[in-house]
Amino acid sequence: MRKKNKRDNLSINKNYSSKIHKSISGIIYPAAKEKIVDYVRSKSADSWALLMSENLPNKVYKNEAEVINYLKAKGFSKNYTKVPDQVKISNKLKQFTRNPSMIIVVGRQEAVIYHASNGSVSLKDSFKFPTPRYSDNEGHFKTRVGGGVVRSGSARELNDEIMVGNFTRMLKARLESLKVDANFKKVYFFSPDHLRRHFMETMPKPLKDRVVDCISGNFFKFHPIDLVKKIMENADVKIVKPISKEARKIMETYYLASATIKA
Repeated sequence: MRKKNKRDNLSINKNYSSKIHKSISGIIYPAAKEKIVDYVRSKSADSWALLMSENLPNKVYKNEAEVINYLKAKGFSKNYTKVPDQVKISNKLKQFTRNPSMIIVVGRQEAVIYHASNGSVSLKDSFKFPTPRYSDNEGHFKTRVGGGVVRSGSARELNDEIMVGNFTRMLKARLESLKVDANFKKVYFFSPDHLRRHFMETMPKPLKDRVVDCISGNFFKFHPIDLVKKIMENADVKIVKPISKEARKIMETYYLASATIKA
């Protein structure tokens, strides 16, 4: 494997400088860290940019160059891809101050768990199941019962199923260790849609009973503030349940009787 040289590093720095400039261009300076964070959050859904701004020192910046130069000096390409252990929740997102909550975010083979309360989101656990390596020549399998093919596919597909199963067992064990924490009232669950039911079935009952919202999608790399905003957006959507057949018949009978009396 070719080692990175100085030219590669300059290219990386240039790309990141351009990315930061795009995220914070438009800010009127001097600007405090809080102002920069709020601006990035309102302008872009880029979780990387939000992580970058969250990790800035709490001070007033004279201009954009000062922000970029600070991040260059700190090696932002390495230091700002990691979610901070704790972030503050905006005053506009007060829901988690009243209701301490657990936020479980599951990907295909990774998970991160947060505890939201008292105006902040804290990292409780994070882990990833390693991806197995496959050869180029994967075999093909068929399973027959009574002469009929009931299942077929590649060895890669079979191994993927095994990997999901192993990750699920790991997830269950990690959640089991957290279920004893009674300092939360609600659980918000993020998961890819096709795996949501599978993961929910393995969730410990004390946690499952507190699940108030399941949000479909792969949100594993999202900043915790983005997750909180997504939860709030879902809470603002009013879902009207369809009327059952029995209820509809009762209503139709009522309106018919009312019309007869008036006549």
